[in-house]
Amino acid sequence: MNIPSPFTPAAPAAPAPAPQPSQAPVDGQPLAKRPKSFFTGRFGLIFGLMVVVLTVAAIALAAAGPLLVNHSAIPAGMTKVFDGVPNDSSAWRAADAGCSLVANGLDVDSSTREGCRFVPSEHADLLTQGFYLSATLAPDASVTNIQEPVVAFSNDEYLAFDQSGAYLICTGITDRFGNDTCVSAYSSAWHTDGYTPNTFSVVYQPGADNGQDALVLFINGQQTRTVDLTMAGESELVLAATEPSPGQRGEAVYTHVTFYSATSQGS
Repeated sequence: MNIPSPFTPAAPAAPAPAPQPSQAPVDGQPLAKRPKSFFTGRFGLIFGLMVVVLTVAAIALAAAGPLLVNHSAIPAGMTKVFDGVPNDSSAWRAADAGCSLVANGLDVDSSTREGCRFVPSEHADLLTQGFYLSATLAPDASVTNIQEPVVAFSNDEYLAFDQSGAYLICTGITDRFGNDTCVSAYSSAWHTDGYTPNTFSVVYQPGADNGQDALVLFINGQQTRTVDLTMAGESELVLAATEPSPGQRGEAVYTHVTFYSATSQGS
Protein backbone atom coordinates (compact mmCIF):
# COMPACT_ATOMS: atom_id res chain seq x y z
CA MET A 1 0.00 0.00 0.00
CA ASN A 2 1.57 3.27 -1.15
CA ILE A 3 0.70 6.67 0.31
CA PRO A 4 -2.49 8.13 -1.21
CA SER A 5 -2.94 11.03 -3.54
CA PRO A 6 -6.71 11.71 -3.48
CA PHE A 7 -6.72 13.79 -6.62
CA THR A 8 -4.40 15.23 -9.21
CA PRO A 9 -5.22 18.88 -9.91
CA ALA A 10 -4.85 20.28 -13.40
CA ALA A 11 -2.28 23.01 -13.93
CA PRO A 12 -4.08 26.36 -13.54
CA ALA A 13 -4.23 28.56 -16.62
CA ALA A 14 -4.37 31.73 -14.56
CA PRO A 15 -4.53 32.68 -10.90
CA ALA A 16 -7.99 31.91 -9.56
CA PRO A 17 -9.87 34.42 -7.39
CA ALA A 18 -9.95 33.71 -3.68
CA PRO A 19 -12.96 31.52 -2.80
CA GLN A 20 -15.85 33.08 -0.96
CA PRO A 21 -16.98 31.51 2.33
CA SER A 22 -19.94 29.98 0.53
CA GLN A 23 -17.50 27.95 -1.55
CA ALA A 24 -16.13 26.09 1.45
CA PRO A 25 -16.87 22.36 1.71
CA VAL A 26 -20.36 21.89 3.07
CA ASP A 27 -21.09 19.23 5.68
CA GLY A 28 -22.31 16.12 3.91
CA GLN A 29 -21.40 17.15 0.36
CA PRO A 30 -18.86 15.05 -1.60
CA LEU A 31 -15.52 16.37 -2.71
CA ALA A 32 -14.29 16.16 -6.26
CA LYS A 33 -13.50 12.90 -7.97
CA ARG A 34 -10.12 11.42 -7.06
CA PRO A 35 -8.01 8.68 -8.66
CA LYS A 36 -8.69 5.08 -7.73
CA SER A 37 -5.32 4.53 -6.09
CA PHE A 38 -4.91 5.62 -2.48
CA PHE A 39 -1.25 5.31 -1.63
CA THR A 40 0.26 6.00 -5.07
CA GLY A 41 3.39 8.13 -5.04
CA ARG A 42 3.72 10.94 -2.52
CA PHE A 43 0.86 11.77 -0.25
CA GLY A 44 0.35 15.40 -1.39
CA LEU A 45 -2.75 17.49 -1.76
CA ILE A 46 -5.39 15.74 0.32
CA PHE A 47 -6.49 19.16 1.46
CA GLY A 48 -6.37 20.85 -1.93
CA LEU A 49 -10.14 21.19 -1.89
CA MET A 50 -10.21 22.13 1.79
CA VAL A 51 -8.09 25.27 1.74
CA VAL A 52 -10.75 27.89 2.37
CA VAL A 53 -11.06 31.23 4.07
CA LEU A 54 -12.22 30.75 7.67
CA THR A 55 -15.38 32.66 8.41
CA VAL A 56 -16.17 34.45 11.64
CA ALA A 57 -18.62 31.67 12.46
CA ALA A 58 -15.95 28.98 12.08
CA ILE A 59 -13.60 30.88 14.39
CA ALA A 60 -16.33 31.26 16.97
CA LEU A 61 -17.10 27.55 16.85
CA ALA A 62 -13.44 26.66 17.22
CA ALA A 63 -13.23 28.81 20.32
CA ALA A 64 -16.05 26.79 21.87
CA GLY A 65 -14.29 23.47 21.24
CA PRO A 66 -12.47 23.18 24.59
CA LEU A 67 -15.79 23.44 26.43
CA LEU A 68 -17.19 20.28 24.89
CA VAL A 69 -17.65 17.14 27.00
CA ASN A 70 -15.85 13.87 26.20
CA HIS A 71 -18.32 11.33 24.81
CA SER A 72 -15.85 8.92 23.20
CA ALA A 73 -15.86 5.42 24.71
CA ILE A 74 -14.43 1.99 23.90
CA PRO A 75 -17.27 -0.33 22.82
CA ALA A 76 -17.94 -3.36 24.99
CA GLY A 77 -16.42 -6.64 23.87
CA MET A 78 -13.29 -5.21 22.28
CA THR A 79 -9.79 -6.31 23.30
CA LYS A 80 -6.82 -4.00 23.86
CA VAL A 81 -4.10 -4.43 21.26
CA PHE A 82 -2.00 -1.31 21.91
CA ASP A 83 -2.12 1.55 24.41
CA GLY A 84 0.87 3.81 24.89
CA VAL A 85 3.50 5.98 23.24
CA PRO A 86 3.84 4.72 19.63
CA ASN A 87 7.64 4.38 19.54
CA ASP A 88 7.87 0.62 20.00
CA SER A 89 9.56 -0.87 16.94
CA SER A 90 7.82 -4.19 17.49
CA ALA A 91 4.44 -2.48 17.02
CA TRP A 92 5.23 0.31 14.55
CA ARG A 93 7.19 -0.22 11.37
CA ALA A 94 9.09 2.70 9.88
CA ALA A 95 9.15 1.72 6.21
CA ASP A 96 11.39 4.59 5.08
CA ALA A 97 13.09 7.79 6.21
CA GLY A 98 9.84 9.72 6.50
CA CYS A 99 8.73 7.71 9.54
CA SER A 100 10.71 8.00 12.77
CA LEU A 101 10.29 6.48 16.21
CA VAL A 102 11.30 9.28 18.59
CA ALA A 103 11.26 9.78 22.36
CA ASN A 104 7.81 11.36 22.47
CA GLY A 105 6.14 9.13 19.90
CA LEU A 106 5.85 8.60 16.16
CA ASP A 107 7.09 11.42 13.90
CA VAL A 108 5.98 11.04 10.28
CA ASP A 109 6.30 13.52 7.46
CA SER A 110 4.87 13.73 3.97
CA SER A 111 8.09 12.54 2.32
CA THR A 112 7.29 8.92 3.21
CA ARG A 113 5.66 6.79 0.54
CA GLU A 114 4.45 4.11 2.95
CA GLY A 115 3.47 5.88 6.16
CA CYS A 116 4.02 4.25 9.55
CA ARG A 117 2.38 0.83 9.75
CA PHE A 118 0.89 -0.86 12.79
CA VAL A 119 2.65 -4.22 12.63
CA PRO A 120 -0.08 -6.41 14.25
CA SER A 121 -2.58 -5.26 11.60
CA GLU A 122 -0.23 -6.46 8.87
CA HIS A 123 -0.40 -10.03 10.15
CA ALA A 124 -4.01 -10.29 11.33
CA ASP A 125 -7.38 -8.83 10.41
CA LEU A 126 -7.89 -6.44 13.31
CA LEU A 127 -10.18 -3.97 11.54
CA THR A 128 -13.06 -5.54 9.62
CA GLN A 129 -14.90 -6.95 12.64
CA GLY A 130 -14.81 -3.62 14.48
CA PHE A 131 -12.22 -1.49 16.25
CA TYR A 132 -11.58 1.58 18.39
CA LEU A 133 -8.67 3.90 17.61
CA SER A 134 -7.62 7.02 19.48
CA ALA A 135 -4.57 9.10 18.54
CA THR A 136 -3.19 12.16 20.33
CA LEU A 137 -1.09 14.69 18.43
CA ALA A 138 1.67 16.92 19.75
CA PRO A 139 0.66 20.61 19.84
CA ASP A 140 0.96 22.17 16.40
CA ALA A 141 3.49 24.78 17.54
CA SER A 142 5.90 22.03 18.66
CA VAL A 143 5.99 20.37 15.23
CA THR A 144 8.71 21.46 12.79
CA ASN A 145 6.47 21.52 9.73
CA ILE A 146 2.74 22.13 9.30
CA GLN A 147 0.87 19.36 11.09
CA GLU A 148 -1.39 17.47 8.65
CA PRO A 149 -2.16 14.02 10.15
CA VAL A 150 -3.71 11.12 8.28
CA VAL A 151 -4.94 7.71 9.42
CA ALA A 152 -5.47 5.14 6.67
CA PHE A 153 -7.11 1.72 6.62
CA SER A 154 -6.97 0.75 2.94
CA ASN A 155 -6.50 2.22 -0.52
CA ASP A 156 -9.83 4.03 -0.37
CA GLU A 157 -10.59 4.39 3.35
CA TYR A 158 -8.86 7.10 5.33
CA LEU A 159 -9.25 10.27 7.38
CA ALA A 160 -7.18 13.44 7.20
CA PHE A 161 -7.06 16.60 9.33
CA ASP A 162 -5.48 20.05 9.24
CA GLN A 163 -4.62 22.71 11.81
CA SER A 164 -7.72 24.79 11.10
CA GLY A 165 -10.08 22.04 12.25
CA ALA A 166 -10.95 20.80 8.77
CA TYR A 167 -11.32 17.05 8.31
CA LEU A 168 -11.76 14.76 5.32
CA ILE A 169 -13.24 11.24 5.35
CA CYS A 170 -12.95 8.95 2.34
CA THR A 171 -14.87 5.68 2.62
CA GLY A 172 -14.37 4.01 -0.74
CA ILE A 173 -18.12 4.27 -1.41
CA THR A 174 -18.99 5.28 -4.97
CA ASP A 175 -21.84 7.47 -6.11
CA ARG A 176 -24.40 6.48 -8.76
CA PHE A 177 -21.95 7.47 -11.49
CA GLY A 178 -19.26 5.16 -10.14
CA ASN A 179 -17.11 7.97 -8.74
CA ASP A 180 -15.40 7.67 -5.38
CA THR A 181 -16.54 10.36 -2.99
CA CYS A 182 -15.21 11.94 0.19
CA VAL A 183 -16.91 14.21 2.70
CA SER A 184 -15.34 17.14 4.50
CA ALA A 185 -16.25 19.78 7.06
CA TYR A 186 -14.87 21.81 9.96
CA SER A 187 -14.97 20.64 13.55
CA SER A 188 -15.66 23.15 16.32
CA ALA A 189 -13.87 20.83 18.74
CA TRP A 190 -10.41 21.09 17.16
CA HIS A 191 -7.94 23.17 19.21
CA THR A 192 -6.52 25.80 16.85
CA ASP A 193 -4.35 27.81 19.29
CA GLY A 194 -1.23 25.82 18.37
CA TYR A 195 -0.35 24.98 21.97
CA THR A 196 -3.03 22.46 22.94
CA PRO A 197 -2.75 18.79 21.88
CA ASN A 198 -5.57 17.38 19.74
CA THR A 199 -7.01 13.88 19.97
CA PHE A 200 -9.15 12.16 17.36
CA SER A 201 -10.91 8.85 17.91
CA VAL A 202 -12.52 6.48 15.44
CA VAL A 203 -15.02 3.74 16.22
CA TYR A 204 -15.94 1.19 13.55
CA GLN A 205 -18.75 -1.28 14.26
CA PRO A 206 -20.32 -3.43 11.51
CA GLY A 207 -24.11 -3.27 11.63
CA ALA A 208 -24.17 -0.62 14.36
CA ASP A 209 -26.13 1.98 12.38
CA ASN A 210 -29.53 0.33 11.86
CA GLY A 211 -27.80 -2.65 10.32
CA GLN A 212 -25.41 -0.52 8.24
CA ASP A 213 -21.67 -0.71 8.83
CA ALA A 214 -20.68 2.64 10.34
CA LEU A 215 -17.58 4.60 11.24
CA VAL A 216 -17.90 7.32 13.89
CA LEU A 217 -15.37 10.12 14.26
CA PHE A 218 -14.77 11.93 17.55
CA ILE A 219 -12.56 15.01 17.85
CA ASN A 220 -11.37 15.87 21.34
CA GLY A 221 -14.19 13.76 22.69
CA GLN A 222 -17.00 15.34 20.67
CA GLN A 223 -18.92 13.05 18.31
CA THR A 224 -18.27 14.78 15.01
CA ARG A 225 -19.42 12.59 12.11
CA THR A 226 -20.94 9.20 11.32
CA VAL A 227 -20.45 7.75 7.84
CA ASP A 228 -21.46 4.50 6.16
CA LEU A 229 -18.38 2.39 5.60
CA THR A 230 -17.68 -1.31 5.07
CA MET A 231 -14.04 -1.96 5.91
CA ALA A 232 -12.15 -3.64 3.08
CA GLY A 233 -10.78 -7.11 3.68
CA GLU A 234 -7.17 -6.02 3.09
CA SER A 235 -7.42 -3.21 5.65
CA GLU A 236 -4.51 -2.39 7.94
CA LEU A 237 -3.72 0.56 10.19
CA VAL A 238 -1.31 3.19 8.86
CA LEU A 239 -0.47 6.59 10.39
CA ALA A 240 0.85 9.19 7.98
CA ALA A 241 0.96 12.89 7.03
CA THR A 242 0.22 14.89 3.91
CA GLU A 243 1.49 18.02 2.17
CA PRO A 244 -0.56 21.15 3.01
CA SER A 245 0.29 22.47 -0.47
CA PRO A 246 2.47 21.30 -3.37
CA GLY A 247 6.12 21.26 -2.38
CA GLN A 248 5.38 22.15 1.25
CA ARG A 249 6.25 19.41 3.72
CA GLY A 250 3.58 18.26 6.12
CA GLU A 251 4.19 16.37 9.33
CA ALA A 252 2.40 14.74 12.25
CA VAL A 253 3.72 13.73 15.66
CA TYR A 254 1.59 11.06 17.32
CA THR A 255 2.32 11.05 21.06
CA HIS A 256 -0.18 8.42 22.21
CA VAL A 257 -2.20 5.73 20.44
CA THR A 258 -4.90 3.47 21.85
CA PHE A 259 -6.18 0.62 19.69
CA TYR A 260 -8.81 -2.01 20.56
CA SER A 261 -10.10 -4.70 18.21
CA ALA A 262 -13.28 -6.76 18.15
CA THR A 263 -11.34 -9.55 16.43
CA SER A 264 -10.34 -12.47 18.64
CA GLN A 265 -6.88 -12.34 17.06
CA GLY A 266 -6.38 -8.99 18.80
CA SER A 267 -6.28 -10.68 22.21
